[in-house]
Amino acid sequence: MKNLFSAIFILTTLTVNAQFFDFSAKRDYKKIENSNLILDYENYLSNHPKSKYSEIVTLKLKCLQRNLDWENASKKNTISAYQEFVEKYKKWWLDCDVNINNEIPEDPVNRALKNISCLRIEKEWNVCKKFDDSIHYNLYLNYYHRGFHLCDDEEFITWTLVHASDRIFEDSLWHGAELHQTILKYNDYIETYPNGKYLADAIDNIKLISDWISTKTENTYQAYTEFRNNNIDSKFADSAKMCLKPFEQKDWAKTQKINTYTAYSAFEKKYTDGYYYDEAEKAIVEMEFAKVKKKSPVSNWMPMKFDETTARDKEFSIIDMENGTAFPINVLLSGPESKRFTILPGDTKTFKLKNGTYTLSGSIDKAFYNPYWGTENFVGYEYSAKWIIKNQYGGYDPNFSDEYLNRNLKSILDSLKTNKK
Repeated sequence: MKNLFSAIFILTTLTVNAQFFDFSAKRDYKKIENSNLILDYENYLSNHPKSKYSEIVTLKLKCLQRNLDWENASKKNTISAYQEFVEKYKKWWLDCDVNINNEIPEDPVNRALKNISCLRIEKEWNVCKKFDDSIHYNLYLNYYHRGFHLCDDEEFITWTLVHASDRIFEDSLWHGAELHQTILKYNDYIETYPNGKYLADAIDNIKLISDWISTKTENTYQAYTEFRNNNIDSKFADSAKMCLKPFEQKDWAKTQKINTYTAYSAFEKKYTDGYYYDEAEKAIVEMEFAKVKKKSPVSNWMPMKFDETTARDKEFSIIDMENGTAFPINVLLSGPESKRFTILPGDTKTFKLKNGTYTLSGSIDKAFYNPYWGTENFVGYEYSAKWIIKNQYGGYDPNFSDEYLNRNLKSILDSLKTNKK
């Protein structure tokens, strides 16, 4: 009898406890039923893991978590944030319409995919705006029309498509004007796009063409020279140079007939980049060499040093010339190219020269100094030379200067006076 009483007591206790826990789970659920706090649902599941309400609480918890993740992705509003959201929830089939107050879209994954598409289109459009040319606008249109998008921002897309098409047409109209290069075509562009991308260029080109037409009508050396000097980088600069050629040919024939240093120098000054400038320079260098050889008939040239470890060039050699004297050195070179220049005391001049055999000389403007000259064969290495002055004993005198010359000249004159007495 005692055992039977114990069993009944235990059974009654278990029943009461079950009813108590079921009542407690229901009471706690009523408290959080309309809550939007994730922590409330997590605490409920922790306290009532096997409650009959646990399934709906779990669903609400997942929906709230997805809602939070969606809000975070929306705040960041980046492709990577939306991609992360899609990757996390693409396989979740959740009915979040229940008591979520419509705070998230019915299908946030699909919304995320659309936003990703919109951001990608915006990115492509920003690239177009950066380059602002028909190539990138065409790429944008191809990207859109191939259907690689889900973006539903119709206003933005419509605006970009219209703008891209307009930009492509503007570029096409401009390139047509550039191809024909007529005032009529440039005016067509300006009338169609009075505030266009190429407006300033169109106005400049109209003026340039007008000036070129006026120059050809005048057809004088002065007109072509003035036009070319004012428009040296223009598309008509080479044409102006071609139109100058007959005037230059005529002057060149006269210069050759006169055949003097003064005539060639005047020709070079007038035609600084003319067709016959190099020939005039060669004639001047040859005249200078004639003076050098007259003053010093016998060549005293020593071969220049060159670096055989450097790569050999088939067309050009590199020359380094250092002036180790106290005077400006006048250098002459005659061969495949003709050059003349002056190296100041202590300076080094480096220049490129076509390979071949050259006659070279160096001289100073002093009566008691003989020029140094001879021949050199340049075959594509790097060559170097240092100009120095030797004294009467053949040694190098670093103190050789105007003062040195004046002092020694006075000694010579004093000696002559003494001998005369």
